[in-house]
Amino acid sequence: MHKSDFTLLNDQMLSGGIAAKHATRIVSELQQHLGELTENARSAGLSEQEAVAEARRKLGNKETILASALAKKELRTWSSKYTKTVYLLLPFLVYIALLIVPLYFSLALIPTLLGINYLTQMPGLFELCINAILFFQAYLLVPLMTVLICHLARTRRIDLFWPVAGIVWISFLGSGWDFSVRVPSGTERGDISMNWGYNFLLWDPIQPGLDATFRRLIRMVITLALAFTMLRISNPSNLFTNRFTMN
Repeated sequence: MHKSDFTLLNDQMLSGGIAAKHATRIVSELQQHLGELTENARSAGLSEQEAVAEARRKLGNKETILASALAKKELRTWSSKYTKTVYLLLPFLVYIALLIVPLYFSLALIPTLLGINYLTQMPGLFELCINAILFFQAYLLVPLMTVLICHLARTRRIDLFWPVAGIVWISFLGSGWDFSVRVPSGTERGDISMNWGYNFLLWDPIQPGLDATFRRLIRMVITLALAFTMLRISNPSNLFTNRFTMN
C-alpha cells in the first residue's frame, strides 16, 4: 500500500460506516506495521526499494483490509447501523417536538402564568413572543433541520440516498405550514391559526389556494437548494455518483 492508499482507505472506511476513531486507529496501526515490516526487510539484507515492496506485499492490499474492517459491525457508527431511523424517523420526531412544544409553551403555559385569554386580550409582549415563535417554525425550523442532516451526513461520509430522502421529507412536511395571528380588537376576538397542505394533495379536504401552495413550494425549494449547496460544497466531485446509492 502506498501513502495515498492509507488516505483513500480512511475515506472508504468512513463512507462504509466505520466510526472516525476506529478508522484513524486502523490506519495508524497499518502505517506502524508497514514501517516495522520495512525495517525487518532491510535487516534481512534487502535494498530500500526491495524492502518497501516486500513490506507492502506482506501488509496486503487495500481492498482486503477494507472488507475485513467493514465486516466488523462493532466498528460501525450508530447512524450507519440504523440509517433509515436516523435520517427519516428521528428528524421527523425532532421536528414534531420542536413544533408542538413551543406552541404549547406559548399558547397554554404562558397565558396561564400571565392570567390572560389571548382570544380577548393579547398584550404587546405576548404578541411579539407568539410572532417570533411562529416565524421560527414557519421559516427557520426546517432549514435548520436540513442543515443538521447535511452536517451529520457530511461528517459521517455515508451514502447520500437516505440523508437526501430525509431532507426532502422534512422540507415537504415543514414547508406546508402557514401560521397567522389576529389581535383582538373591539368585538372581534383574537385568533392564532395554523394550517398545513398543498393544493395538489387530492386527499386534503381543506385545500389551500394556489397562492398559499406556491408560497409553501418556494420555501421548500429554497430549503432544498440550501441542502444541495451544503452537500455540494462538502463533496463537489461526486455528489450524485458513487455515494448516491441505496446501499
